[in-house]
Amino acid sequence: NINEISKEDFVHKEIWFSHYIHHKIINKTDDNPVIVVSRNNILTDSINQFMTTQDFDFKKAMHVYFIDEAALDVGGVYREWFSCLFKAFFNKDAHMFQALNFSGLGRNTIFISEDAPEDKEGIEKFNLFGKLLAKAILDKFTLKQNLNRFLIKSIIKKDITLEDMQYYDLE
Repeated sequence: NINEISKEDFVHKEIWFSHYIHHKIINKTDDNPVIVVSRNNILTDSINQFMTTQDFDFKKAMHVYFIDEAALDVGGVYREWFSCLFKAFFNKDAHMFQALNFSGLGRNTIFISEDAPEDKEGIEKFNLFGKLLAKAILDKFTLKQNLNRFLIKSIIKKDITLEDMQYYDLE
């Protein structure tokens, strides 16, 4: 029961969540999604492949191949793709996210860039980012970047408090 687990400590919540998502994931099927991308154009290639496949099922295991690289994807290539893709999402040239430096709080965090595109293509990129973030959680992939608390609470639809605002604007 979700109400009962909400009262538990973090370790028990994590165990419950892992068990819950384990039953949602579809590992091997005849129609597992295949992603083929160029390492030099990973963000655009990935976006194009997801956008051209309307019924993409993120619960299924994905197979990833880099163009002109011979490798069998038994998990390593997939994790490499995820790592490179999120790095591309967070690259300042993508104009999607920016680093917020709060030396008083001890670390940098990532937040939506002030220059983030607000057109249809930009919205599609953020939509895909959200789906891939969910896929990363399902597949227990750890991001190297720290998402801003303000952003995380917005994503999970938790109320933002005045205390949370310090992670967006220290002043």
